[in-house]
Amino acid sequence: MKLITCDRSTYDAAVMAYKKYEPFLNKSIDYYDEMTLVVG
Repeated sequence: MKLITCDRSTYDAAVMAYKKYEPFLNKSIDYYDEMTLVVG
């Protein structure tokens, strides 16, 4: 599905710290395969 997953409490804490992350919940990531080559 090319998503980054985490548990809900971790996601909620990240959104509280960085509101810009909110739109990414349950969204596939363009260039996911390329990112895995760089990030691992």
